[in-house]
Amino acid sequence: MPQLVLSPENPNRPIEIDDHFIENGKWENQGGRLIGRRITKYFIKNVHIPIVDEFTLIDIGCALGDSMPLLHKAYPQARLWGCDVSSHAVRRCQKEHGAYASFFQSSIHEIDRKFDVIFCSNVIEHIENHVEMVSYLTTLAPNVYIMVPYMELNNGERLNPKMGLWHVATFDEHTFDPLKKDGIKIKTYIFRCPGAWGRPLWRIPIAKARAMLSNRPFEDRKQIVFEIVRSK
Repeated sequence: MPQLVLSPENPNRPIEIDDHFIENGKWENQGGRLIGRRITKYFIKNVHIPIVDEFTLIDIGCALGDSMPLLHKAYPQARLWGCDVSSHAVRRCQKEHGAYASFFQSSIHEIDRKFDVIFCSNVIEHIENHVEMVSYLTTLAPNVYIMVPYMELNNGERLNPKMGLWHVATFDEHTFDPLKKDGIKIKTYIFRCPGAWGRPLWRIPIAKARAMLSNRPFEDRKQIVFEIVRSK
């Protein structure tokens, strides 16, 4: 198993992340549940998993499980799983979605179970050695879907861990090209994801909210999905 690379400036540490998912914690107060549903909705609208028969699907980094009802409706033949590094998140997921999904606590690099499909939405941008980590995920499932912000910049510069931001990398169509040498096929989908980022506008001062709405880069923020298929 690969190890997570954590530079001193990187704030993505499990202990701090765990506290985000307590009742009325940072995740909910900053609109995380709504964002999670919207992002999954855009994934389902723009990407189709081409499996007809029953299959297993895991949402890695599932947070509070808000993708589960949408995935359950879109793929009723799927046996759903979710995992998250946060014990608080997993406990709440089991309580809210346990009737049709199973959950366990794990960091992404410690997962040792096999699945048919991996869905990993807006997690990989927090990981420095993201190419190595996604390569590992392809050993756990033949079909991997990685969804991340597309061409996210900071003051015009590509993201890097030394910036001290939660997102530590910028993704474009060629980010995972190194995996192709291993016979892995990659297809990309790029689409607008309006309203799926940042704090809810009703929690932002009116003047700032107006400025955000008039800013084309905010309106046009996009996601990219990497459909990564390992040859049989």
